[in-house]
Amino acid sequence: MKAVLKEETGGVTVVWGQQPLNQMSFPNLAIAREGEISDLLAALNANPNAVSPFSAFCRLVPFEAARAFLDAPRGDSHLVTSVVIDAVAMLSLVEVQLHSEGIMKLRQASPAACRRTLSYVWARALSAGTPESQLPSLPDKWLDIYEVLNGGVLGDLVPSVSKHALAVLRVAASVFHEKQSTSVVQKLTEALVRSDRVELDQAWRDISAKVGIDVSLEGISKAPREERGSLLQKSLQDQGLSASTEDRDAARGFLATQVAPNSLDHIDILMTRSGPGAAFWYVFFATLQSPLALLSAFGGIGRRLSRDIHDVESFDMPPKADIGFEEFKVLSRFGMDDLGRKIGHSNQIEVELLPLVTAAFRFGRTQSAKPASSSELFDNPVPEEVISNLQLISSIVNETMASLKSKPNLEKTSKPRRNRKPYY
Repeated sequence: MKAVLKEETGGVTVVWGQQPLNQMSFPNLAIAREGEISDLLAALNANPNAVSPFSAFCRLVPFEAARAFLDAPRGDSHLVTSVVIDAVAMLSLVEVQLHSEGIMKLRQASPAACRRTLSYVWARALSAGTPESQLPSLPDKWLDIYEVLNGGVLGDLVPSVSKHALAVLRVAASVFHEKQSTSVVQKLTEALVRSDRVELDQAWRDISAKVGIDVSLEGISKAPREERGSLLQKSLQDQGLSASTEDRDAARGFLATQVAPNSLDHIDILMTRSGPGAAFWYVFFATLQSPLALLSAFGGIGRRLSRDIHDVESFDMPPKADIGFEEFKVLSRFGMDDLGRKIGHSNQIEVELLPLVTAAFRFGRTQSAKPASSSELFDNPVPEEVISNLQLISSIVNETMASLKSKPNLEKTSKPRRNRKPYY
């Protein structure tokens, strides 16, 4: 396929999984110029006899995106193993708690709710081998779909949660793609991934100063739990330090993992005393250090998420989503009523934001028409023909009832009617 995409000759390049003439199969992949895809989808959906959504059966990808995807190194060639992807996936539990405004705690999060988070989608992108150059567009596309499905109202909560999550997600992507360390937080993450104790000690010395802690990791590990807890409380105090918010959040999150290793016991303390940023770093660092324990926590929800995330589609196979991002933008302008009848889930739609990166979204049921009040019903004039017919029916009913009353009672000879079960 790389040879086919070597030069952009214009038009549309179509890929079938089998001989189209023999099997009458649908193409799996269509590659076109960036500016032509929207026009192509609009033309297809203008035809009442065309398959819709077209992108549910055939993946439409711009030439540049297709080239970048095929040239990108796959995950197996990275120094980083799947532990980074799994740690990113676990951030979805924090998102669920924040989106529910604390009503749903981490242990109450369901796999379905986690799949509707930006963190889960980001983990899918890393697992699918999405080129680093395409990752920056992922949050905007995710927020665009979220806004459309919520009546054009995004609010403040979702962008705020996404902003805190992205601080961790971007560092995870940099480590995954082996970018040169540019921050102390990234160096700390790399040391955890490599299990390099020397680098970890140095990174901790650099970042612990951000929260006024001057104790080595060895000293923390040898201290009683009560003393470790006191160090965490000290780090949570506002000491007027000039460190960036990201550095402070990361330092607090990492320190919390040293107080009670192999657990997430301090998630609520960090959420309340420091904010969502520290909570995201806490879960991320805890999973990097104890992946087996954390993935098995809360009934093993992390293992379920990991299984689904690592089940990656093939680029030249048909998509599994309900619709692609570009076609969703075209069809959503006409409302979700018609589109909702073409998807495979009730009140949930799966949109492929980038090649092989599918995100799930919920959308509300369309409200039924409001019943008219009695005054509204009688305010409208009734046609004379309808009045005449009603009078005729009324007279027939009255005559029939009068004739029945004049007849003597007859004995019941028929069998009593049995109750029938309703049909469904």
